[in-house]
Amino acid sequence: MPVFPIEIFQATLTKLVEVLRRFGVRFHLTGGITAVAYGEPRLTQDLDLVVDFEAVARNPEAFLSALSDAGFHLEPRTAREAILRKRMFQVLDIDQALKLDLYPESSIPGELDRSVMAEVLPGVILPIAARSDAHCPS
Repeated sequence: MPVFPIEIFQATLTKLVEVLRRFGVRFHLTGGITAVAYGEPRLTQDLDLVVDFEAVARNPEAFLSALSDAGFHLEPRTAREAILRKRMFQVLDIDQALKLDLYPESSIPGELDRSVMAEVLPGVILPIAARSDAHCPS
């Protein structure tokens, strides 16, 4: 169960997914919200996403600018360097005060290819990490 009200996660995901889709970035949710989607009770206070490195790295400046324009706070230099080094970087949804961790390199080879669609919030169906990649009990 998220610590924040569901509406906060929904508003943040709506903005983020719009940017990701505009740039053709494959992604999936991972972390606590994925565990919740698989029925494992967990408190979570942020969102974790694996994003396709190749798509993000094609034009990191435009991608980061679009995130900023959508209302996400980030430190451009740090985020740009993290993308190029395939390291996690953080953005903050200013409106909802919700932190997101974006991972431009999956820690498990092929994990984006095994994404499954799931209802992560009421009426919100998005790709999530496969159960085997999310380390959730069956």
